[in-house]
Amino acid sequence: MNPEPRAAGTAGMLAGAGLAIEFALFTASGWTPATFSQPERALAFLQTGGTLLRAAGLVGFLNLGLAVLWVVGLAAKLADGARTRATATLYFALVGMAGHALVPVGLWLTVPAFLRLAAHDQAVAAGGWSGFAALLSAAGGVGYLFDGFALLAAGWALLGRRRWPALLGWVGVVGGGASALTVLADETALDALAAACFLPALLLTITFRFWSGYLLRRETGEAREHRPAEATPSATKGFSSSARPAG
Repeated sequence: MNPEPRAAGTAGMLAGAGLAIEFALFTASGWTPATFSQPERALAFLQTGGTLLRAAGLVGFLNLGLAVLWVVGLAAKLADGARTRATATLYFALVGMAGHALVPVGLWLTVPAFLRLAAHDQAVAAGGWSGFAALLSAAGGVGYLFDGFALLAAGWALLGRRRWPALLGWVGVVGGGASALTVLADETALDALAAACFLPALLLTITFRFWSGYLLRRETGEAREHRPAEATPSATKGFSSSARPAG
């Protein structure tokens, strides 16, 4: 069951724009990884930036719904000529989106709960935040890693597709590799590389979603323009009457 390419393309364009809005809201809230990993600082931050953080979470999980529709449509298109890479794109992306979904949903549901808990018992809230932050970090790691694998597979598949620009394929390959490195190089001797890859990976992911979505929409429009015109009911009726044997 594959979505209509025009709908999948629209979803891809919106998913790209939505990812940019989500990142802008996270940035505007003042959230940083360093703040998030320190319970006392994180709980103090929630007092001022919690509303924007929840808004970013809301945009995030709504955006993931669009991304699912887009990636199913894209994988269906890639399957013609690159079946294995299309399959990898689809299933890696679904695993990645499942991991990513835990982060915005977790923030949406638990920010108010932590604020209430901190108002009554700061120590208990700080202890609970440590476990919560570790869980979200792991979920986000799954998301970035498998989304990176999916983007790399999609880009690789597009490199051999004549009707789509090779540059889009390289955007996917480089963006996917950078996204995977943000996880694989973290907490190693290359952790500076992981941090440096984050923003380029995000920008390339946004670009890939929007551009591939646009191309899906455009291909649908071109196919409709070149579709042979069907005979109208009146023309068909006239043809049948004139062809009928007399007598």
